[in-house]
Amino acid sequence: MSRLHESNPMSVDELLNPPEENVLMEYPTDEDFCRVDTNSEYKARSELSSVDATGEGDEDAADSTPTSENLSAEELKERLKWMTQLFISADTMGVSSRGVIGLRSMQREF
Repeated sequence: MSRLHESNPMSVDELLNPPEENVLMEYPTDEDFCRVDTNSEYKARSELSSVDATGEGDEDAADSTPTSENLSAEELKERLKWMTQLFISADTMGVSSRGVIGLRSMQREF
């Protein structure tokens, strides 16, 4: 009996869900997404317009490529929410940062 520990009055719920771990994830707001580094945005656009893999002229390619100029505010919000959900899902599944490189480059282009 001397090897047994003292009894602990902690409930099973407290044991399984410690109060310091019961923090809800805060969902990103529109303000979080609107903080854009405009220099990198313009650089990415100029790189995309200079390399035209479709064989079309720059004007035709610009019309077919979704950008902030030819998408409505609602479409932009939906796309940003979708990308955020992908990042959150990848993080919760333990996907390495190398595994989400395609998502990150898509986010930069967008």
